[in-house]
Amino acid sequence: MQIIPPKNFTFKPIHSQQPLLQIHLLPHHFFIFTHPQTHPTTILYKTKHPKYPFIQTTQ
Repeated sequence: MQIIPPKNFTFKPIHSQQPLLQIHLLPHHFFIFTHPQTHPTTILYKTKHPKYPFIQTTQ
């Protein structure tokens, strides 16, 4: 197993419904974004079920 060099991204804040739209448009199983008011980094991801759980960072 090998760790490859990281990719760096700048996230634009978007509201919570927009990531749901984006995750359907992209070929990935996850979408990373920041919320414009609370600013945590959030990872929305697809599961086998029709639900979309998310992981949110804390400081």
